[in-house]
Amino acid sequence: MSEKSQDNGAKPKLSRKLRVVLFVSLALNLLVVGLVVGAGMKHRFGPDGRGGHFDRPGGAMIAALDRQERRALGKEMRRSLRDARGQDGAKRIDYNAVIAALTADPYEPDVVRAAVDIPIRRLQDRAEMGRDKLLARLEAMSLEERKAYAQRLREVLERGPRREWGKPGGHRD
Repeated sequence: MSEKSQDNGAKPKLSRKLRVVLFVSLALNLLVVGLVVGAGMKHRFGPDGRGGHFDRPGGAMIAALDRQERRALGKEMRRSLRDARGQDGAKRIDYNAVIAALTADPYEPDVVRAAVDIPIRRLQDRAEMGRDKLLARLEAMSLEERKAYAQRLREVLERGPRREWGKPGGHRD
């Protein structure tokens, strides 16, 4: 008769640190998925049932820009985000610090909270950048351009968001 193995086919246990890292990673992934799904649902089914396009920062105000201005604003945002990528190094999550805070006695919730807040702050920074660029464009307009823009804004608000991509007056050309 052959000797039976000691582990009876059981899988080896993961180390405590690895389990903590996997748990934190799962929690952050679920947070991101929740934000994306929530934003998608809000965009699709806004508070009035017509779509949440106008709930986004500057949604109706961006939709009221003419096609050329929207394209220029989008290019400017993409360029600024590309330029800011090198500065994101200071905003990365230090998982070693998170693991240390999770395993510390007493628990260090401020360290974990700061790590979870990093992606949220990054989104806030991008929204503020978009706001500043939109306001700069509006401030650079002449009185006649602002009046024409105000009229387009009235029209956008009256008709509501368009769902068709690439249609004149839609939010994506």
